[in-house]
Amino acid sequence: MGILDYLKESLSAGISDFMKEIEREFSRTILKRVYLIKKQIMKELIAIFIILISLGLLAISAIFFLIEYIHLNKTISFLIIGIIVLIIGIFVKITN
Repeated sequence: MGILDYLKESLSAGISDFMKEIEREFSRTILKRVYLIKKQIMKELIAIFIILISLGLLAISAIFFLIEYIHLNKTISFLIIGIIVLIIGIFVKITN
């Protein structure tokens, strides 16, 4: 029985090493994909953040344009820009 036990242990060790190598490769592949997805999400979030800041600055500049050059009062200027932003938001919501 010594030879059979030796064959059994060596096969078991070989299979165990093979399974560990598959596990390492699988984990490495998953970690690479998670990193790429995380990197893509961060790029998207930064882009959205920059777009939101630029939209805010454009809205403020439009308000000052209405106040200084069109000579509307501040209330009407904010109302007009608010309505425009609301309409754009509704349009974006409908199209998605």
